[in-house]
Amino acid sequence: MAKINWQLALSDYLANEMLSYASIAQKYGVSLQAVKKRASKDGWVNLRKETIQKVDQKLSENISNKLVDVNLRHAKLGRLMQERGMKKMESGNFKIKSYYQALKIAMMGIEIERKAVGADK
Repeated sequence: MAKINWQLALSDYLANEMLSYASIAQKYGVSLQAVKKRASKDGWVNLRKETIQKVDQKLSENISNKLVDVNLRHAKLGRLMQERGMKKMESGNFKIKSYYQALKIAMMGIEIERKAVGADK
């Protein structure tokens, strides 16, 4: 029987959740039984589960961080739109159409900010 680097075989197994024991056996030129025995001894199934959980957790954290960044940008934009709209309305030197447009901008800013901070849920 061929001597193989079991750590490398395990790394391959953990890196690709579609990879089977049979694939590992074929790739490294050993019997399926040898891979099953080693996998059982070293707890490959549990190691794969733990690896998948860690990857899922990291992915969730990355997505959450990106959502926070997007929400912060949207809240900032919403506040800016409110400020600009309010300044335009407070200046009072425009026609009704412009007042309506300023009000619309302020209201859109409020809506954007509320969504960004989760106040509309």
